[in-house]
Amino acid sequence: MIGIEKKGRGRMKRRFSLLMTLVVTSGLLYGCSSEQTADTNKSGKKEESVEGEKKEAAVPKASRTIEETVKQQPGKLIDKLLTDYEGAKNSDYNSYMEETFNPEMEKMVAAYIKNHPNTSAEGIYDYLVSVLGSGIYKETSEKMTGFKAQFEEPQFPEGEDTITSEDGKQVQKKQNAVILVDASGSMKGQVPGGEKMELAKEAVAEFAGELSDEANVALAVYGHLGSNKESDKTKSCGKIETVYDLAPFNDGTFQQALLQFEATGWTPLAAGIEHARTILEPFQNEEYANTVYIVSDGIETCGGDPAAAAKTLAESNIEAKVNIIGFDVDDEGQMQLKQVAEAGGGEYATVRSKEELEETILKKWRPSMGTLAWIHTEKVNPWDHLAEMKRFDEDYDQFNQASHRERDRISAAISYLRNEQLIDQEKAEEVSKITDEMYEVRRQYSSDLRETKLAEMQAEVDRISQKVDEWKAQWEE
Repeated sequence: MIGIEKKGRGRMKRRFSLLMTLVVTSGLLYGCSSEQTADTNKSGKKEESVEGEKKEAAVPKASRTIEETVKQQPGKLIDKLLTDYEGAKNSDYNSYMEETFNPEMEKMVAAYIKNHPNTSAEGIYDYLVSVLGSGIYKETSEKMTGFKAQFEEPQFPEGEDTITSEDGKQVQKKQNAVILVDASGSMKGQVPGGEKMELAKEAVAEFAGELSDEANVALAVYGHLGSNKESDKTKSCGKIETVYDLAPFNDGTFQQALLQFEATGWTPLAAGIEHARTILEPFQNEEYANTVYIVSDGIETCGGDPAAAAKTLAESNIEAKVNIIGFDVDDEGQMQLKQVAEAGGGEYATVRSKEELEETILKKWRPSMGTLAWIHTEKVNPWDHLAEMKRFDEDYDQFNQASHRERDRISAAISYLRNEQLIDQEKAEEVSKITDEMYEVRRQYSSDLRETKLAEMQAEVDRISQKVDEWKAQWEE
């Protein structure tokens, strides 16, 4: 029994010893594991902290050259609060900056400087640009650099409007223009800009006044007698009258001719074209370029065939073209008037307002005359030149406005930081100096570019002028 008890006690001791070994080992393992976990957590926190500092410190280097500036992205606060104001001439911009933008800006820049009190002046400028810099330099710069002046090329007479002189030179044919004005009752109608009859008179007077001194002009009218009642049809359809005989333009006489008729009767369009043929009969196409110009607001109402009349005129020895402007004409009238113009070898256009009438008569009819009068002394109209300069300056002004506003925003931030004693006076002056230097870089860039583009514009004006001078020299007798 005693031996059995000793053996039992021995087994118990071994079990206890094994148990203690396991406990100690587990403790050691747990301790190592905890220490390792703690070290891992510490390491993780440290890495996160370093990464966070890196992210916060990753302020992009602000541009120091114009090449970098034009690629500049909008500042964080600009992108957030000034999208609708950037590049626009808003009347409430200043009040919006004072009431909404500046308070947000002040909080943001103050927080950054408090967290980075030792940031250099260069670093502060970089940060302020990343928050307050404009993002439209690229767009406006591309528009300025890509700008090309758009001047209308002069129209020169050639082909059928020229003949060979005795000495072998190509010279311009003498020009004859017969203007036919529809004075039927419907021309009393109103369009944007006034009464059709009055507007037609004004436009044809201006057109005739711009003919060259060598050109001849005649003014004839139809539909100006009687009324548009059935009882007056024969009277109205039977009378076509020349109120200004074919001759060089005289403003006083021409204006008096316009006073001789008002809109009253019917529309003998075919008879009007035949009347134009009688005026031009003595002027054969060998020496003369003949054109008939018609302003009408409706179709033939006197039973004639205006298309046939126009065709006969164009195919005669006169070879006169028939150009027609349909003034506020319905679909049926447009169709007929277009057919008449085509039959007469000319062009048709529809207008419905004073502006459209003037535009068509002075710009569509004018080149077809092919006279020296259309080549103005200035070659390129000064107003057109000015308009192109203004078109360029729209982008130029937008670029400089963005530059000016960027400088003001950064200057306001610098002043705020100095007033709140977040930076000292010396550092504030250093940041301001960089700000002003970059503003001057942008200003000089836009100024040089404008000078270049204006020079290109003037070169284009000179090119057109030279082209005109060469053409004039070619056709001089």
